[in-house]
Amino acid sequence: MRRLVSKTETELYTILEVANTLDVTTQAVYKRLQQDAKTMDLHLTTKGGKKSLTTEGVEALAKLMGIEDPFGKKEEEKEEPRTDERALVATEAGKELLSYLREENTRLREQLEELKLDLRHTQELREQDRRASETERMEAAEARKRADIITMQALKKEEEKPRLLERIFRRPKKENSAAPEEA
Repeated sequence: MRRLVSKTETELYTILEVANTLDVTTQAVYKRLQQDAKTMDLHLTTKGGKKSLTTEGVEALAKLMGIEDPFGKKEEEKEEPRTDERALVATEAGKELLSYLREENTRLREQLEELKLDLRHTQELREQDRRASETERMEAAEARKRADIITMQALKKEEEKPRLLERIFRRPKKENSAAPEEA
């Protein structure tokens, strides 16, 4: 809301200035001037075809419209101490806020460092697990190879036994297996 500083008591305000001061439209000002013409005519003047109101007229019109302190005199008087109080409160609140934010920042930085350490530790454990898994896989593959070699060697020996018997007894395998049955 725009407030005009009161001019002198005999100063005149145009309808536009009055509307801006009261934070209403010019139409609302004209309407109210017509409704309360008896009261407002005392404060209304016309110069060059433009209507103007005296300071008293603006105050009377504001009172009729239910607007207190149209020139903001009371607010100006109150705002100076408020401004100082607000500045003091803002300064104190600002200091408290700044202190809190610094503490929070420090806490969050420490927490971030802890999380970074945890992450590094977790990555190291994963790498150890990966290596252990790889080692186990390789050992299992080696064990399978050894088992396969042993199995192959055993099968080879089984196949060689009849040949060995054949060589020793110079008989075919069937004869040897038949001989124990006859005995």
